[in-house]
Amino acid sequence: MRSDVAQPFLLAAKGVLEQELGGEVGRGSVTVERGDFEAGEVTAVIGVPIASTPLGGLDALLSIAQMPKGVPVATVAIGAWGAVNAAILAAQILAVADPAVSERLAAYRRHLAAEVDERARRVAERMKARE
Repeated sequence: MRSDVAQPFLLAAKGVLEQELGGEVGRGSVTVERGDFEAGEVTAVIGVPIASTPLGGLDALLSIAQMPKGVPVATVAIGAWGAVNAAILAAQILAVADPAVSERLAAYRRHLAAEVDERARRVAERMKARE
């Protein structure tokens, strides 16, 4: 689905891949239309359902998850978090064979852990201030 609706999700995944993990977003990596791949082409596909209908993305999630036998598609959460997780999943797949990607992924996870610790510290300070 290449549309204005998909653009923010494409940018979220692109940001994580390029800025945080040092990767690149290529054709078909982030957004795919039916018929984008030639018959017999081997490629990994990670589907990111987008909430662009009244069903809130559940229809997109099911259409991605219920691909026929022989057409595997990894599926992540609906929306922006799913797009970011798709980028991280792609990096994890690549990290199996690329130590440089593995190290960048480990550094990114340390960065995320530090962010969580900082948020927890701020919440604890606010709770203590209310006592």
